[in-house]
Amino acid sequence: MHAEILISVDPRETRVAVLENQKLVEIWIDRAGHGHLMGDIYLGIVQTVLPGMQAAFVDLGLDRAGFLHESDVAGRSEAADGIRARRPIGSLLKEGQRIVVQVVKDPVGSKGPRLTTEVSLPGRYSVLIPGGPAVGVSRRIRDEDERERLHDIGLQVVPPGMGLIIRTMAQGADASRLTEDIVALQTQWSALTRRAASAPAPSLLHREEGAAMSAVRDTFGMGVDRLIVDDRPLYRSIVRQVEGVPGDLKDRVELFEHDVPLFEYLGIEAELDRLFHRVVHLPKGGSLVIEQTEALVAIDVNTGRYTGGQDQEETVFQTNLEAAEEIARQLRLRDLGGIIVVDFIDMEDQAHRDALTDLLRNALERDRAHTRVLPVSELGIVEMTRERVRPSLAEIMTEPCLACGGSGRSLSLLSASLRLERSLRNMIPTQDAGRVRLEVNPELDAYLSENWGARWERIKESADVLRVADGAMGFEGVRFRILPPS
Repeated sequence: MHAEILISVDPRETRVAVLENQKLVEIWIDRAGHGHLMGDIYLGIVQTVLPGMQAAFVDLGLDRAGFLHESDVAGRSEAADGIRARRPIGSLLKEGQRIVVQVVKDPVGSKGPRLTTEVSLPGRYSVLIPGGPAVGVSRRIRDEDERERLHDIGLQVVPPGMGLIIRTMAQGADASRLTEDIVALQTQWSALTRRAASAPAPSLLHREEGAAMSAVRDTFGMGVDRLIVDDRPLYRSIVRQVEGVPGDLKDRVELFEHDVPLFEYLGIEAELDRLFHRVVHLPKGGSLVIEQTEALVAIDVNTGRYTGGQDQEETVFQTNLEAAEEIARQLRLRDLGGIIVVDFIDMEDQAHRDALTDLLRNALERDRAHTRVLPVSELGIVEMTRERVRPSLAEIMTEPCLACGGSGRSLSLLSASLRLERSLRNMIPTQDAGRVRLEVNPELDAYLSENWGARWERIKESADVLRVADGAMGFEGVRFRILPPS
């Protein structure tokens, strides 16, 4: 697989795009003053303890308090059967208590950030977990000899009382580089604990890397063929970070210098323009319809123009396979999380259902977010969950429509004309002539001119009664608005 990372820097926004086989699969955005909180570490104050919810709210000095559940408070104890014992939240936290917490989930909607006291510090090759369990190795490293080698290095370096996870990036790295990474994280943790001892609460103790440098640290490795960046200072920072890293990563970093912006030059901007369309067309003529709600994401698969051969079951199967690949890409690209329901086209053959489930799971293996996929049901429904740690791209880049109230739909011209007619009929008898004012959308104005004819023209000519304001759009997509008397 050919993979690339593109980083475009503007004065108020940094965007990181990940391409696989020339297809856009992920986009991350950092905006000045609107950065993500995930990974940030705070010295907070316990604001409220809620025994009924087994949780507490923690003041971080932000506009919303963070949410800390009992299961995310360090110091867990396990029963003999391996199940963690439930602990009353009141025995763990007290109101007014100073506490070091890390954000594990960005604020979403009206909810504040999700917190944990089990802090972790990520490096390029490892993740240090102060107070955590022993040494673990990424499951994506499948070579048993390599796993054992990395595990032994971690055991030799990590101090007592600290946990460590060896990341996939460490595969093939020599012992000195891995040791250097772990020691740097220990130094970082020591400095952080010293700040926490003397800092006022609430306060920020550690800021996680921005999108660009996080992508370099977490993604730019052996599986990425090149990284292109259009900002010279950032280019130099990236080169310094990867200098000497195995795999000649430094040689894969390119500085983009062109009159045309990077994303526009490589066609990414056009792809982003299509990003929030409800309908996604598949190469063979089928389509997906994606609906995102507050509680879940619903995806419908349609055959569309694709008729295949003479075997209907095979046609449906091929459409579903193509849809599964695209669904995996769209979930990553739009960063959709939570409960996801996919309505595939019904298939009678159980072998086809099993093959579809396998293909969807395999396609999602490239997704860094944790996913869980259930088998295809008798009705062709697949239920799945995808880890949601930050707002989706739609929540970051769009806002509810002021005209339609967020539904994406407005009244039809016929419905708007009928509502206008009723409103005028009810209002005019109760108002003095000349006190009724009207703003009307240009499309509705044209519709009324065509369908009401002379009657609409007479109304418009009665300037003492009505005033038409081209360009106005009424509240909730009504297409007109009756204003209070002036």
